[in-house]
Amino acid sequence: MAKGSLKRIKENFRKLAPIAKRIVIRVPVVPGFNDTIEELQQIIDFAASLESCKELHLLPYHTLGINKYRLLDMPYLCSDKPLNKPELLELAKQYASENTQLNVTVRG
Repeated sequence: MAKGSLKRIKENFRKLAPIAKRIVIRVPVVPGFNDTIEELQQIIDFAASLESCKELHLLPYHTLGINKYRLLDMPYLCSDKPLNKPELLELAKQYASENTQLNVTVRG
C-alpha cells in the first residue's frame, strides 16, 4: 500500500505507456484508503488516459494474510475487515463502461 504521493508511480506509467504493447493495472481496493467512488473514478480516468492500458482489475481487499502476520509475530497494520462494498465496485465498472474504453474486472 502506498502512502503519500502517487506522482512517481503515475510518471512511470506515463513513460511506459508509449512503448508497451499492453498494460494491465491491478488495484487493491482497501477500506478507508481508496474505497470511495470518487477515488475509483480517478483511478479509472488515469488508467484510461494511458494508450496501452485497456484493462483494469479492481481487487477487493481481503484478510487472508492476517494469520501469516500472527505466525511471524508481526503487527498487521491494515484493516481487519474485508471490503464489503459490492455496489461500489459495480458503480465503478458502470462508470468505466459509460466513460471509457477500459475493460474493468472485479477480483482480477
